[in-house]
Order: sequence, then C-alpha cells, then structure tokens
Amino acid sequence: MVMEEPTLERLLAITRRLAEHPPLEEALQLLTDTAIGLVPARHASVRLLDDLGSEVISYACTGAWSDAPAWPFRPGEGITAWVCDTGRA
Repeated sequence: MVMEEPTLERLLAITRRLAEHPPLEEALQLLTDTAIGLVPARHASVRLLDDLGSEVISYACTGAWSDAPAWPFRPGEGITAWVCDTGRA
C-alpha cells in the first residue's frame, strides 16, 4: 500500500513535533488533531488513565463536540471502561 504524500507529510510533521517532547496535553491534542485529518471521522478523542486505570489524568479531543466537557470515566461503566477492560478500540 502506497501512502498519499499529504498523509506522509502529516505523519512526518507529528513525528517531528512529538520528538521535541511537548507537554503531555499538547502531545495528546496533536494526536487527535492529526487523527481527524487522516481518517474520515467527525470526532477524535484520547484519554490517558493513571497506572491503576481508575482515573483520567489527561484528555484531548478534536472535531464535533470538542467544546463539550469530557464524559466522566467510571471503571466498569461505559465505552471507555469497556476499551480499558478489553484493550480494543
């Protein structure tokens, strides 16, 4: 499979920026911003949990609903908990 040049350029740009070790929140925002530009989606979000998987320590989102507050994470409840439990997206 051959990547289109704009896709490769986007991936190289985010790789260069992440190699500069930006603050965690900025790095997560870069990920969601890049993801929404690479795949046909209206929304991208990422949550980083603590070592116990019980509390969200950082969150970023891009696209539709990005101005809404983050949904709370409760272990054992909802889609985020299911992803944590199963390891599947």
